[in-house]
Amino acid sequence: MILSYNRIIDSKKKVIKSKILKLSISEIKTMVDKHYKSLLRDVIKLADVDGYSHHANNHHGGMSFII
Repeated sequence: MILSYNRIIDSKKKVIKSKILKLSISEIKTMVDKHYKSLLRDVIKLADVDGYSHHANNHHGGMSFII
C-alpha cells in the first residue's frame, strides 16, 4: 500500500516538474528573443551613427580603379 502511494506521489512530482520546466523554457525563449531583437536594433543604430558603412562604400568605390 505504501509503495503504490509513493509511486503515485513520484508520478505527480514528475508531471509538476515537467510543467515547470516547459514554462521556464518558454519564458527563456521569449527573453532571448527580446534581447536578440534589442541587440539587432542597437547594432543598426550604431552603424547609422558611426557612418562606417557609408565610408566603406566610398572607399571601395574609390579603390576599385586599382583592381
